[in-house]
Amino acid sequence: GMPLQTLTHFRRALVYRRGPLMVRTRFRVLVVWVSALVALAGCRREKPVPTEECAPTAVAPAARAHLEPAQAHPQSRAHAPLPVCNAGNGDPLVAARTWFDAGHYLHALSCASQAVAFDPDLPEAHAERAASLAALERFEEARVAYARLFALTPDHVDGLLGAAHLYAVLLPGVREHDALAAAYAERGLRLAPEGSQTQARFAVVSAIAHNDLGDPQRALARAELALAVLPDEPEALHERALARFELSQLEGAALDFTRLVDDPVARASAHYHLGLILERTAGKEAQSKAFLLRARELSPAHFPQPVELSAEAFRAAVARAVEELPADMRRDLAGV
Repeated sequence: GMPLQTLTHFRRALVYRRGPLMVRTRFRVLVVWVSALVALAGCRREKPVPTEECAPTAVAPAARAHLEPAQAHPQSRAHAPLPVCNAGNGDPLVAARTWFDAGHYLHALSCASQAVAFDPDLPEAHAERAASLAALERFEEARVAYARLFALTPDHVDGLLGAAHLYAVLLPGVREHDALAAAYAERGLRLAPEGSQTQARFAVVSAIAHNDLGDPQRALARAELALAVLPDEPEALHERALARFELSQLEGAALDFTRLVDDPVARASAHYHLGLILERTAGKEAQSKAFLLRARELSPAHFPQPVELSAEAFRAAVARAVEELPADMRRDLAGV
């Protein structure tokens, strides 16, 4: 039988607002092999890694590297001291945006906090502060900052996109976070100008959330919406590929994954899924093994060498894996 193994999907740093928020992929487990079939669980990301090298208006993806899984509570470490806001004798809100776009998130937080202190009812200041906290991995504080923003302005578009990204991408992968991310993203979709890049980016986050919620049909629709505006966006392409794979639209999934085989982030995932697709095609066993091997070479931490199990060990491993699933997922597996 097939070996029990852990699978993670790679996702690209989302580009939103005025420039890229530098995040790296993290992941959520689990793959459960039942009757020699793979039941793929939702995929998540690793913790964000702020850098100081992104251009203010750049839309190029952030530099990335494969990281170890994020700790459950990364905020337990001490925070760096908050510097004095250097606004150049100007508006601290403008300075916060400038610092954020340049990748200096601590300085951005300092100036955004000053802007909040000057005008506690200014939604834009709370949005900047929340985005800076999220980029610094201070997630609980970011959640409170977004809640305060929405208490003032529930339809703040920039805030909705940031909050959707926080819950879909940065926070631990639980169903409640996915559902909240989907709600924020869908609200933003309705508010953003029709056919705009902002709407497309909401659609990408919605696709992520719905793929993770186990709704590939909705994820596919949202990925298609994003690709209609951003046809070469790898994040949207990968979400569409995953949705097609889950819907057994293997020909379309293969086309999408093939477009990602050279992508610096998605290539390991693309090779892995192409290997799984070829595995289901008669006479393609050698090609399938080559793709799966290449996925392990590209990211051995995420696609390790399969471990052969005896029938007894396999059944025990499946039982343990099912026991660790959330209650709603265990119910979904009833009768499988």
